[in-house]
Amino acid sequence: MADFLAPEFTLPALRGEENLHEWNTGLIQILKIHGAVDYVLKTSAEVEKKDLLKCSVLILISRSISQVADRLANAGWDLDALDALDKDPKDLYDFIHCTISMTEATVGGLVHEFTHIKPAQFTSFNAFLIRVQHLKRHLDEMDCAIGENAAIWIVVDAIKDDHPDFHKILVGLIPSLDWIGLMEVIASIGIFLSAHHGTWT
Repeated sequence: MADFLAPEFTLPALRGEENLHEWNTGLIQILKIHGAVDYVLKTSAEVEKKDLLKCSVLILISRSISQVADRLANAGWDLDALDALDKDPKDLYDFIHCTISMTEATVGGLVHEFTHIKPAQFTSFNAFLIRVQHLKRHLDEMDCAIGENAAIWIVVDAIKDDHPDFHKILVGLIPSLDWIGLMEVIASIGIFLSAHHGTWT
């Protein structure tokens, strides 16, 4: 393996967007010293990448991303795949930047959507539920989590205008509900609406 895998060349742990620049600078510096920077900046079509050095670059990166591993996995990168060390380092490098580089505008947009979402915006109640869960999970992964109690009230209030009767029921249940419990109750509401209104599935 390349000697840049020695302890003195360890990258700082990537924690998220907060230190992405620091992490990237450290990675590029290490790879430049050892003449391997093209392994993350150029495609395999642009430069020949030797298997041993390619594997070393992947290991160097992989050692530094444990704190964002779940976020990368949720975005679609399988760090535990059998062929993980056979991939092009540039693919992992680009994927990390694409996944971690979330701008404030992106975060703000997700928060705004979550806090203003309504069932009437969707063709089905189930679609509303799926989108709510996706937004909550995505914000959690981006370290912009909305507190569970606040998230519960936001979703319950979102139902008020379209389904006031169900809203009253949910308000009464809130003291005994956590987020997962709320999602289960709302899923049951979706089933009920599907049976009685046809288009709400």
